[in-house]
Amino acid sequence: MKNSIKILAAIAILGFAGNASAQTSASTTASASATIISGITLSHDADLTFGKIVNDGVGGTVTVNNNGTINYGTLTTTLTPGTIGAAKFTVGGQSGAGYNVTLTEADAVPTANRLEDGAGNELVFSFNGTPATAITGTLGTVGGQFAVGGSVAVTAGANTNNGAYTGTITCQVQYN
Repeated sequence: MKNSIKILAAIAILGFAGNASAQTSASTTASASATIISGITLSHDADLTFGKIVNDGVGGTVTVNNNGTINYGTLTTTLTPGTIGAAKFTVGGQSGAGYNVTLTEADAVPTANRLEDGAGNELVFSFNGTPATAITGTLGTVGGQFAVGGSVAVTAGANTNNGAYTGTITCQVQYN
């Protein structure tokens, strides 16, 4: 009987030892997904135009506001301004998506924010606010629109040559 108990005990121990082996592998799953949205676009609708500025010898700053109105500042002589207005742009893309606009600063590109007359003379202009001020929005079903105004300085005396001055505004848009 003692031998029978010893044999049963040995079988029980061997049986449990076989079940106590360590797990050597495991697995699970994860989902993968993607959402495709419309590409973002940026179109130019109108130019930033300061109109006609009289060089009255006093100098000053002319500002075109984002809403298209003009302020001649300290310039004492004004005339019918000609065509004036803020630059206007339209952003297109996925409805409901947010976007960020970056305007090129003069520090990043040496010729940015300059109006030139083709004879080596230039006027420096600045954006309303600063380029660091984020222009952001959310696209609706017809896209997002924004305007960019600016200021241009006319130097006192005869230091600003007469003539037509032109330049460019560079903007970049991205989803945020």
